[in-house]
Amino acid sequence: MGIFLDSLSAGTEVKQAAGLMVSYIAARPQIRDSDLLLSRPTRQPWSQWIAATGRSDYSHASKVAWWGDRLFNLEMIQWRGGQATLLSHLVQQWPGYYDLFELVGATDAQRSRIVGEMQAMCGVPYGWRSAAKLYLANTPIVRFFVRVNTDDVADGRDLFCSAVVSRADRAAGLDPVPHLSDADTLPGDLARSNLYRYRFTLV
Repeated sequence: MGIFLDSLSAGTEVKQAAGLMVSYIAARPQIRDSDLLLSRPTRQPWSQWIAATGRSDYSHASKVAWWGDRLFNLEMIQWRGGQATLLSHLVQQWPGYYDLFELVGATDAQRSRIVGEMQAMCGVPYGWRSAAKLYLANTPIVRFFVRVNTDDVADGRDLFCSAVVSRADRAAGLDPVPHLSDADTLPGDLARSNLYRYRFTLV
């Protein structure tokens, strides 16, 4: 871990405006397979655009999973596609950007199924076409002329971060956003879902 993270002792928790700030060291034992990770936008225009069109504080969605004693982040990310990265590396690089949301009411079997679905996306290309289409449809003026897909079904291909998360949840029999297709699900929709509950912000 970096100097900043090492300076926080286990159990250190500080309340700040952004939420409950918890060191990665203290948070690690509390995180379970398939919990949701939502990240705040960076200074990049694309990241800011995603958060704005999604009417939320978030621009990216992913899932966490334990592989032995290592905690990974499973995500579909621009330019790279589906990948798995050690969560500690991400928090070290972006402290305060990641909010951990607990998956509510899921069985161990459902959590395992979700992790499997996310793992299967590793190496799959990012769905630029679907992402661009959705975010354009949610911009002012344009949204008045575009009908959102309310069919509760997955596109099945060419998906982006929050769409992949939604599809993985539904594969396990859990629907994060009823009456909205996976391909039309934004990070902000997941943040407002009753399937998830905010726990803390990782630093």
